[in-house]
Parts: sequence; C-alpha cells; structure tokens
Amino acid sequence: MIGNSDHLQAILSQLIGSVIRFNHSCQVIITVHLFTVKNYIKSDNILQFRIHDTGSGISKEKLGNIKAKLADFELVRDYPLMLESGLWFVNYLINQLNGEMEIESEKDKFTTITCNIPVQLF
Repeated sequence: MIGNSDHLQAILSQLIGSVIRFNHSCQVIITVHLFTVKNYIKSDNILQFRIHDTGSGISKEKLGNIKAKLADFELVRDYPLMLESGLWFVNYLINQLNGEMEIESEKDKFTTITCNIPVQLF
C-alpha cells in the first residue's frame, strides 16, 4: 500500500488515545476496511477506519460547533496552535491525504469517528 504511513499512524494513535483518555469505562470498537470505489474514470482504493465508543457522547450543539471549526481550514492556517487539539490535528492530517472524516455522536450514548483515506495498492 502506498500512502503516508506516518500520517496514518498519527491519525490512529491520536484518535485511539483520545478515546482512552476521555472515556474510562466504555466499550471501544475499532474497525479497519479496505475497499474499492469504482467511478466512471477509474477505481479508487479507500482505507477506512472507524472508532466507535459507548462513552459520554457529544451533544448536538457541541457537535455542530466542532464540525464548523473543523470545516474552517483558514482558522487552522492562521492559528497553528489550534493543531494541538486532537480532532483538528487528525482532520488536518486526513485532509493532507485527500481524505475525509465524519463524526457522529449522541449525548450519553456513543461517538463514532469514520476516516476515509484514498490509498494506492502496489
């Protein structure tokens, strides 16, 4: 597989570390998939990892704020210190790899973070 293994390792390490750090008594499920998406020009291989926890979750309001801040890359470029925030750092790395990150959560129930990153197989 061709990809930036350092970025992939940092993404997984940051996400798993955050789940462990913030949720002491929850179940964590980590799944990794490699699948092919066919489009009209070519086929793309997507590496997907999903981190799901049954911890405290995130309220809809707070999740909306998080997503808005993650979408504002000007904010990240203007304020490099914001990269110290785990999700911003992960989102930054995923975008460097031309990937996407999605966050789903429900307060007091769960949080699921799904990362889809294009990779080349050799």
